[in-house]
Amino acid sequence: MRRAVGAPSASRHVEAWASAAERRSLDVPPAMLKEGRANWRAVKVDPAFQARLAQELCDTRSAELTTAFKNLVWMVPGFRQFTRQGRHVLTNRVGVVFVVRSKGSVAPGHPQMLPASLLVYADHGGARKIFAVPTDVQDASLFASATAQTNSGIWVRRPPWPDSPGSVTCLVQLTSDADPPLTCVLSALHVMTPFADADSMQTDSQRLMLPRASNGDTVGQPALATTLPYGGVLRGDELKDRPSFDVQLAQADAQLFERVALRRFNPARPWVRNMAELLALDAATANAFELLTPDNHPRPRGPIPLSLSVMPAASTIVSIKYTLSRNGRAVTCAVLHDGLIVLKAGGTRFPAGGDSGSPIVVRHVDGTMTLVGMHIAGNDLGASWAIPAWQIFNLDFWRRYPAGAAVAPLDVP
Repeated sequence: MRRAVGAPSASRHVEAWASAAERRSLDVPPAMLKEGRANWRAVKVDPAFQARLAQELCDTRSAELTTAFKNLVWMVPGFRQFTRQGRHVLTNRVGVVFVVRSKGSVAPGHPQMLPASLLVYADHGGARKIFAVPTDVQDASLFASATAQTNSGIWVRRPPWPDSPGSVTCLVQLTSDADPPLTCVLSALHVMTPFADADSMQTDSQRLMLPRASNGDTVGQPALATTLPYGGVLRGDELKDRPSFDVQLAQADAQLFERVALRRFNPARPWVRNMAELLALDAATANAFELLTPDNHPRPRGPIPLSLSVMPAASTIVSIKYTLSRNGRAVTCAVLHDGLIVLKAGGTRFPAGGDSGSPIVVRHVDGTMTLVGMHIAGNDLGASWAIPAWQIFNLDFWRRYPAGAAVAPLDVP
């Protein structure tokens, strides 16, 4: 009887102890937070180190925090932004981006309010230090509805499917063990192989790349290039561990050369080789990058300034909507990619249908360019999804290529 009478009192004691312990666990020690913020500010001059910490937090805590916070759908290393006169303006401040279903739906002070920073220990300057990595909450609408874009520039005929107009990235030289060097043009697979088979692991080929008129209308001649069975693959199976790669080559005819916008590669840095270089270029100036859109577009916009929004990483899986084919019918598929760059337009000119395959570059004072990536998709809010240049020239990302192959950038003759 004594045990039965004492049970409620013991239960209340446990509940009170648990509630107090929970409050202490939720409180971040002010001294630790202050030290973490100071250490973070001290490494502002090293955005690559900051990006590495942000990426590690996303890799290790994404599942845990997405489970804990019901509004959170994605954690990704990126850049903080603010709103000015109804427009989203990117900053160069590295952090962890919390992508939520609905921004502003959680009241300040609510237990489900996402933290303003995340603490992490790391080695720096020969010592173990605490860093407070800032976070930024961004609405899912800014990232959703990425659609592979096609509408002008060049087009490829693949009966019975409609044409798939787009643009070209650059000229490359393909070398291999068996064949002499080939001058090729590189573009998006979904431009060179319209309505690709969602279930095939082969790359279609022997299709003619054809020009478009100055107003964007399709023209049946002359043939500018012939597609090759080399590049990636677009998978319609949505397997996270088997991402797609939207790249293909075509053997170029000389008549194509005048249509290539990226004509001279910078000899010192022809393409961005890693994320550290990408971050350094982005930090050097606002809207450091340019999307070179086709001149023969129904809505010509010229070069579009872009800034980095989301940093690429192998663990960052992005879904893009493609129209592919399956058993003779057109189907909409959520095609998964890894390591894509996400950029945002810095003005009123946005990427549009017909820009797929267009190069994203840094322009130098001598007129040469550094290739940053290839634009493959966009949305109505000015976002650009791009394959980074270091993936394009690394054949480990390709599905098919000849034995002993290498691909190198080539200036326009």
